[in-house]
Amino acid sequence: MRRVAISVSLFVLALPLAELSICLSAVLIAAGVFVLLRGRKSLGSEYAKDGQTVASIGKFTWDMNDFCRGWSITGRTGSGKTVGAIKTLMHQVFKNCPDWGGIAVDEKGSFHEIVSEIAEKYDAEDRIVCFQVRPDYAPPDWEPKAKFNLLSYPGVPWSTYAKIVVDTASSLGQSGDKGFFRTQAQIHIEKAMELLEVMQYPVTLENVYDLLTDKEKLKEAVSSLGEELDGLLTDYVNSIPELRIKLILMKHFGDKFLNQPNEQLGGVMSTIFNYLQYFTNPDISEIFCCDEGSVDFSGLDNGMIFIVSMPQKYQVERRYVNTFMKLLFYVHCLRRFDMSQEYRKNANLLIFWADEAQGIVTATDDGFADYKVIDKIREAKGTVIFAAQSTTSYYPILDEKKTEVLLLNLSNQIYFTLADPKAARLAADIIGKREYWKRSYGYSGGRGNSNYQKVEEYKVKEHELMAMKKFECVVRHCEKGFDRTVINPVS
Repeated sequence: MRRVAISVSLFVLALPLAELSICLSAVLIAAGVFVLLRGRKSLGSEYAKDGQTVASIGKFTWDMNDFCRGWSITGRTGSGKTVGAIKTLMHQVFKNCPDWGGIAVDEKGSFHEIVSEIAEKYDAEDRIVCFQVRPDYAPPDWEPKAKFNLLSYPGVPWSTYAKIVVDTASSLGQSGDKGFFRTQAQIHIEKAMELLEVMQYPVTLENVYDLLTDKEKLKEAVSSLGEELDGLLTDYVNSIPELRIKLILMKHFGDKFLNQPNEQLGGVMSTIFNYLQYFTNPDISEIFCCDEGSVDFSGLDNGMIFIVSMPQKYQVERRYVNTFMKLLFYVHCLRRFDMSQEYRKNANLLIFWADEAQGIVTATDDGFADYKVIDKIREAKGTVIFAAQSTTSYYPILDEKKTEVLLLNLSNQIYFTLADPKAARLAADIIGKREYWKRSYGYSGGRGNSNYQKVEEYKVKEHELMAMKKFECVVRHCEKGFDRTVINPVS
């Protein structure tokens, strides 16, 4: 703006001088045009998002492309992960990418307070959407601030939602289910969503649960479809898509679900019960299984930031909701590839923050496993920031190989004081080794001699990673090597 003002001043100054000197006026006009053009170039580069600095720690900076290559923050309890690294990164993202959107979750249940405080500092509190479950000791007239039906994302097919349900449950202790029952549960959950839709009932996880775990309700729903279709010619039904879908659903639940042998039906229903029960608690369903939500998930593209607040008594429910929302985040990022390249270029940064991320990682081989998705969403300007006490914290959900692949995709890593030797060894391997010539001495025939041998050693040794003081850390940049530094706590 200053350059535009200067150019205008030069134009104005040139006009009255035209009578005195045509040459002088021409010089001033040319100078004004030159300044204006330089100003336009400067403004153009100001909004070049791909090259802008998103974050800086120690001697390193990250542009948009490098920042979106995933983050892993590890360190034992009290080493500085949250108050140091996470808060530092969040402050810088608010400052350098003010239009970013995302989701922030944790296992402790206090992360929403941190995000809200930082947002308030940057006058962004109106962008915070807090999905707060009814707190303990809430007054009778308490009303939730926001509601979101987990199945309300427009355009996502029911088959994808059914897969998200199964992946969520599989990552949270239901992975031991037999493949047959898991596959059957996924198919019937998908068809139940379709059935609710064609019968014009709200499609929520609670309603899916009620429909599939109550045989009488399901029989009643199938009978109502039969009454509607009764007497209509088959050719006529098949010629109208809406009626054809109803016929398919009626046959599915009549022939493939309710007519199963009792033992098989019991196994399928118990699997469905295990997958959906944690979404059906009245306090949880009030927020996440509502008939009409107050929030559109696509608001992330407009800079909305979703946070979750639940009482401590809902530890398991919190993990289910957090994992489900993470998988929806992946779907949202991947759907950006359906847009034009120009749209993706101008899209805002999307971040999924997870403190104590070991509680929400997923590892299904045929679904939305983290180690398969994180590298793909980078080109859509999506990324994740996972914090955990140790990389070995992922082992109960991911095996050792999958954990290594996950860490390869989380290319930016911050190591605070590591808690165990396995994590230290893995970190040392990732940071890398260096070669040097080692000189050794000996005696032969009464005479001293020496020789040189090329050897390798860790750039940062395991015991050093386990002996760092609070807030000391090793930062590994995805492209620029590593740096030992201190990340001071952010108040």
